[in-house]
Amino acid sequence: MPVPADVPADVPAGVPVDVPADLTADLTADLTVRAATPQDAGPTRDVLRRAIARTARARYDEAQVRAWLDAQPAPEEWGAERGRWTTWVAERGGRVAGFVDVDGRGYVARLFVDPDHGRQGVGAALLAHVRATARAAGLTELTTHASLVARPVFERAGFGVVRAETVHRGDVPLDRYLMRADLAPDPPLHGVEHGAGDGGGEGAVGGAGDGAGDGGGLALARAFHARVVAPLLAAHAPGVPYAAARVGPGSEVLGLDDATSRDHDWGLRLQLFVPEDARGPVRTALDRHLPDRFAGRPVRFALTGDPHRRPRVDVTTVEAFAQGRLGFDPRAAGTTVVDRLSVTGQAALEVVGGEVLVDGPGGLTALRQALAWYPEDVGRYLVASTWQRLDQELPLLGRAGERGDELGSRCVAARLVDVAVDLAFLLQRTWAPYPKWRGTALAGTPAGPGVVADLTAVLEATGWRDRQAALGAALVGLADVQRAAGLPTPDDVVVPFWDRPHLQVGPDVVPSLLSAVQDPQVRRLAPGLGGVEQLTTNVHVLTHPRRRRALVAAVHG
Repeated sequence: MPVPADVPADVPAGVPVDVPADLTADLTADLTVRAATPQDAGPTRDVLRRAIARTARARYDEAQVRAWLDAQPAPEEWGAERGRWTTWVAERGGRVAGFVDVDGRGYVARLFVDPDHGRQGVGAALLAHVRATARAAGLTELTTHASLVARPVFERAGFGVVRAETVHRGDVPLDRYLMRADLAPDPPLHGVEHGAGDGGGEGAVGGAGDGAGDGGGLALARAFHARVVAPLLAAHAPGVPYAAARVGPGSEVLGLDDATSRDHDWGLRLQLFVPEDARGPVRTALDRHLPDRFAGRPVRFALTGDPHRRPRVDVTTVEAFAQGRLGFDPRAAGTTVVDRLSVTGQAALEVVGGEVLVDGPGGLTALRQALAWYPEDVGRYLVASTWQRLDQELPLLGRAGERGDELGSRCVAARLVDVAVDLAFLLQRTWAPYPKWRGTALAGTPAGPGVVADLTAVLEATGWRDRQAALGAALVGLADVQRAAGLPTPDDVVVPFWDRPHLQVGPDVVPSLLSAVQDPQVRRLAPGLGGVEQLTTNVHVLTHPRRRRALVAAVHG
């Protein structure tokens, strides 16, 4: 059984907490399991130490807890050793709620849950992800050394005790269990009835009341993959390396779906990423063996623009998905500045949002990481261009109001508020969704509540002077966000416009940002033009990758 000799033998493997067994319960509806990034090194170490310090006290005394903590790597050692493991993190509300370390042989070296997220399904969700990933990689078993506190959650995940062990840190004994799990298919969800045979053809899987659809589209996709699609692929497309995710279009990919979302284009949707030569066989296996229903919902249904009833399990390659959503593959060495400027926030979110359920080959995770944000100089250029867009019309708000054109003043104010929303997303290195969700998404960012309040005051002002003052204050607030982001920001970001009672952006704001740009391709770009979302609001352009790129290339050509 795969227990590597270099795993530290002086501590138990982890301190998860007792959690519900039903992974589709509402407790995990807002939980995302994703591959760890280098930026997660600090948060995961914090989770580990908090879990040992607080949760472990339920089964270990003070001396044992202290010995366990003392055995953990220092911060620099922790960061350096991250490369030894495949690490998955569970994230909720932008915070790391837990993590799991596993090696290529199926040894679960660590599983820790932040005590503030205990008894909320985090540990169970991480182990479910590990099981699915290990199956996709062709492994037949998982092993771990579980602490006394961890044993129950591993048992719920199908692990059995091989033997009890006692290890020592100095003179302090620590009890743990060697545990093992066969990678057999997961048991059915509570309330889901499986038909005879493999459940394919005209048979039905699932029924109302299993709760899989009650936690949102991501929870539904998670359950659909774990209970139906993954076992089907193991049986009918064995050996095909694949990734599974819920990405692409859909409010559930943004985590914003609700009961209203379910009237169209919502349901059992999933994306599978396979090698090109496996697309046909995998599609055939799905068409033949997917059941009619799961969790009380049809597996085959129509979408807007596609009236045919068919499974909405998209089978594609990572390369084709990138081209279809972006018009280019950001992993490629030849990616240009024009490519980057042609990306809309919504297009990016359809790639980096949602949830990756399994990624054995790693290509989908690499694509998402390559699109995490703009290259540094491209981001600076876009921030500078957004300030210049504000400057182009800021004096007009007051001038229109001064002439008694209240409607004109309000129209200019609304346009500038929308530009300021763009700036708020850019400064926080956060992709902005399409207009329906912009305010909701902005309110969920760290600086969002203050920015939303400031900009709402602009729109609610009844006179041009109050409106102009509110917008000026909002821009000063955004300048504080910019400083906090480490970007050059002069003291005076809003100044008087000549001798008139109007405002303009300070003359040093744009030059100070552009002066820090080093990339020669970016330095050649004309200030104030920006990217595709700064050039047009035409939906027929913004939703079409080839048109987006053609527009950016023409403007910056």
